Amino acid sequence: MESVRRMKPGDDSMSKYADIIVKIHNLKEDRSFTYRIPPYLSVAVGSRVLVPFGNRTVPGYCVALADTIDPKVERQLKDIKAVLDGQPVLTQELISLAFWGAKRYLCSVIDFL
Repeated sequence: MESVRRMKPGDDSMSKYADIIVKIHNLKEDRSFTYRIPPYLSVAVGSRVLVPFGNRTVPGYCVALADTIDPKVERQLKDIKAVLDGQPVLTQELISLAFWGAKRYLCSVIDFL
């Protein structure tokens, strides 16, 4: 799901959407999923969150933020349920390393995180 403008870490005051890598090791798709950020939650890049995935709630990591998204896609999004930590647990550098390592060593991003 592609948003119009990706935001840099620390620029989350306007963020309404987050790309989340879910912690499901046997998931065949190695990609992020976009979720809506409820107004009562503060999510930053690197935050550990709980999100609905299918018929269960799973942990995941926020890897990107966006302030706008295609309106057709927005109607299908689910809300992030909770932020698990007071501060982000991953830096942008660690997230970039995980994406690089997954490509280099042919494994999933979540295995690196």
